[in-house]
Amino acid sequence: MALASVYNIGMGIASLFPSRYGVRRPFILAMDTMLIAVWMELTHRWELMAFYFVVVIVAAMWYRVLGGVLAAAVCDFLFLFLWGRQAANADTFVLPVFTPSLALNVVLLFVVGALAGYLAEAQERERERRLERELLIANYQQEIDVSTHLQPLLVSRFEANANLDLGAAMHSARALGGGDYLDALPLPEGRTLLCVADVSGKSVRAQARVPLLKYSLRALAPLHPDPAALAARLQITLAPELGPEIYIALCLVVLDPKNETLTWCNAGHMAPLRVRKDETLALETTSPALGLFPEIAPQQSSRPWERGDALLLFTDGLADALSFGGEADGEEQVQKLAARLSHDQARPAVEAAQELVDLASAALHDKPFLSRHFSLGDKRGARVRRDDVAVLVARFCA
Repeated sequence: MALASVYNIGMGIASLFPSRYGVRRPFILAMDTMLIAVWMELTHRWELMAFYFVVVIVAAMWYRVLGGVLAAAVCDFLFLFLWGRQAANADTFVLPVFTPSLALNVVLLFVVGALAGYLAEAQERERERRLERELLIANYQQEIDVSTHLQPLLVSRFEANANLDLGAAMHSARALGGGDYLDALPLPEGRTLLCVADVSGKSVRAQARVPLLKYSLRALAPLHPDPAALAARLQITLAPELGPEIYIALCLVVLDPKNETLTWCNAGHMAPLRVRKDETLALETTSPALGLFPEIAPQQSSRPWERGDALLLFTDGLADALSFGGEADGEEQVQKLAARLSHDQARPAVEAAQELVDLASAALHDKPFLSRHFSLGDKRGARVRRDDVAVLVARFCA
């Protein structure tokens, strides 16, 4: 009765400590351990040692393997200390008998402590994995919701142009969209600005910057009609949103049908291709991607733009898809396909763009579409890096 009263008082004291201090559980374990020890000391009933298994299991549940083993060590020490103390005073007390079952319990305490701690750790890991999966699903659902609201802001509509046949097509590597962007804007004096861009990354974080680029481009293009000047202004405007991890590779092309010139500023993007019957010209890089080296001023170059010419702008996802897992040169494959644009003038540009995107999608999924529609060789890699694909085709109407 007295022991029960002392124990209840101790538990009441333990409840006074807030759990955040980390004192309550060790205090409870210490109280239980000492209660069993005092009980054995007063009654000389060594079979009460079995109650130590409860203490060890609870310690293992709270403090995993280390807690279970330490609790077993403390319990064994107290038991052996009390038994040895009574054995030393055998003249006064009855000599205690150290039975095989008691010896086995001394060993089993460690085994039970380690095993219970291991099971507790395994259960904790499984619970953490389940929570991580639930959190991942929740985050992914949130990204889908955000992407659903962003997607209408990413789509650009091209205005009709008497001198140009324009067509665009896109394919996202993820269900919630990506960072590719295409646009075509009319400029004064009958000129047209074409833009292809790729924001680094494939998350909503990258996708959220595409509307910033889109509306910055549309606001600044009438004020800075030259590609280099426009790229420089975009660099300044978007600087707070860019950095070493978030950058924008883009190419700005101004088509001037009146003067039959093509002027471009390629800021770290895949080189667009100007296609003629006798040659294919790559519009090579003239500047770093926006956000990487803002101290370097964008530059531009010009080439002739004649009737019957075609221009292919595309993101790196097209070349990656046609590389067939690294077994082929993706850019070389794109050049082969681009050469066909000049030989099929009657085909609308939008159909040509969609065909290229369909080809990339087929390459990613290794479908027989390739062998039915194209002759790119027999190489097909088992692994192809998935990326967004965006294609813009422009033809100078004859």
